[in-house]
Amino acid sequence: MATTLRAQVRLQNQSGLPIDVCMNTWHFRSTSFLPAPDVLTAHDALVAYYQGMQEYYSPVLGGPSITWYDLSDAEPRTPIFTDTFTWDVSGGTPLPNEVAITVSLTAAPESGVPIGRRRGRIFMGPFNIGVLSAGDFDARVIGDFLEDWQNVFDAFMDVVGSGDARLSVFSPTTAGAPPWSSGELDAATFPVVAAHVDNAFDTIRSRGVAASARTTWPVT
Repeated sequence: MATTLRAQVRLQNQSGLPIDVCMNTWHFRSTSFLPAPDVLTAHDALVAYYQGMQEYYSPVLGGPSITWYDLSDAEPRTPIFTDTFTWDVSGGTPLPNEVAITVSLTAAPESGVPIGRRRGRIFMGPFNIGVLSAGDFDARVIGDFLEDWQNVFDAFMDVVGSGDARLSVFSPTTAGAPPWSSGELDAATFPVVAAHVDNAFDTIRSRGVAASARTTWPVT
């Protein structure tokens, strides 16, 4: 029986504080009766994706992990698979944790379905200064990053763009209130057919770290 899988990628800050964790959430449509083989396929593809972009990530990050859920399970869901992976993010000067680059995912449009339910976004980051192009008095995402991302994402889609673990956009609004049946998940999970990043940075305020020092002075 087909189902929809959710992968939560946790990028742990070296502070070790739960509040400093950056989370990316991905969805995949699994066509197997049991999702385990599909999880392993998509898991390995996600690991390769993050490792392929590791040179741009901030050195404040520690070890990442991926936790998988079957959305047909009742809440609170027990993970069906979880694992850590290694990467090398030791180079570069960190940008502020709030700085992100958005990956926009798009499914094919369908008459009668609002297009917003067929779009998803992944806020990548935090990054190091290597993503920054400061030419022309305007801070933009460097062209090398955009080119490298496209190459890495194309390799990612070679694995999860079709087959038994297909990258998808999931619409909770379409699915309705959980628990979700197989039919509800099928109606609310749309295969990704296009993706893009652009050269404009985003700001994710929730990723900001707590202040560790304060300067005060008297005002007369």
